[in-house]
Amino acid sequence: MMNSTIQAGELKMAMSEINHRADSSSSKGGFEKTLREKAQEAAEQFVASSLVIPILATLRENTFNATGPFAPNMAEKRFGPVFDQHVADRVVKAANFPIVDTIADRYAARFEESEAAPVARMDLQG
Repeated sequence: MMNSTIQAGELKMAMSEINHRADSSSSKGGFEKTLREKAQEAAEQFVASSLVIPILATLRENTFNATGPFAPNMAEKRFGPVFDQHVADRVVKAANFPIVDTIADRYAARFEESEAAPVARMDLQG
C-alpha cells in the first residue's frame, strides 16, 4: 500500500510553488483582483443599490405613470428596474462619490484585521 501522506518538506515546496505562480501571474496582469479592488466594487454596488436605485425608481414611478398613449407598456414596466440598475452602476462609477471610498476603506480594513487574527491549525499527521 502506498503512503498517501504528504511530507512536510513536499508540502512547503508545493506551497512556495503556488505562491510563486500567484505572484508571477499578478505581476503579469493576471485576472486576480486585490483586496482594495474587490472592496471598491462591493462599495460601488452597495451605494448603487441602496442610494441611487431608490431615487431612480421614485422618478420612474412619478414621471411615467401617465395614462393614455404615453403610459408605459409591459416591456417598460418589466425592464425598468434593469435599466435603473445599469444607470445606477454607471452613475456611481462616474461620480466618484466619497462615500464609496469610505465604505471600501472600512471594508478592506476590517477584512485585513480578520486575516491577521490567528488561524486554527489542522493536524495533518493524524
